[in-house]
Amino acid sequence: MSDHPKTLVEWKSYVGKLGPEELRAQAMAANTTGFVKQLQDEGVAAADITAILTTFARRLSESGQALPTDGYLDLSKLAR
Repeated sequence: MSDHPKTLVEWKSYVGKLGPEELRAQAMAANTTGFVKQLQDEGVAAADITAILTTFARRLSESGQALPTDGYLDLSKLAR
């Protein structure tokens, strides 16, 4: 995810367009300490990082996929 969306609106649009397999792969990649650190280094606020991960979690839930509980955050809790 080196060339990723920049704004929350862009993230929501990006996540909304992903097919099931790519959605899961990208959600897993985003929910890592390394990716969160990259976003922090780019100046993304903690609340925005949580919103990005919540977008992934809700989309996974809406598509009927099991939500990963490991990673930087427990996505099953964010989907609520």
